Amino acid sequence: MRNFPNILSIQINSANRFLISDRMKYVRFASTDAVYYRRFRKNSALTMKRSKIRLAENSLRLMREYTKIFFSNMFCYNFNFYMTRLLGAIKSIICGL
Repeated sequence: MRNFPNILSIQINSANRFLISDRMKYVRFASTDAVYYRRFRKNSALTMKRSKIRLAENSLRLMREYTKIFFSNMFCYNFNFYMTRLLGAIKSIICGL
């Protein structure tokens, strides 16, 4: 079992999914008819208000963790998937500012 260092206050699930992505062989898209339900809880990680600086700092930490994971065994991780994770974090920074 691999454990991810809990240095991220939010987005920890994304980092954990990237950590285990080296063992994925195939990815399938969900049906366009699929429905994903989310529950909004008051003061959860999703709904809690945060400063823009804190969001940017966390996204930068997330990018650093993605990079550490990728370069720890770069031949097992998919480079394109790694780049989409970085671009997603950059988008979070830009849209949060």
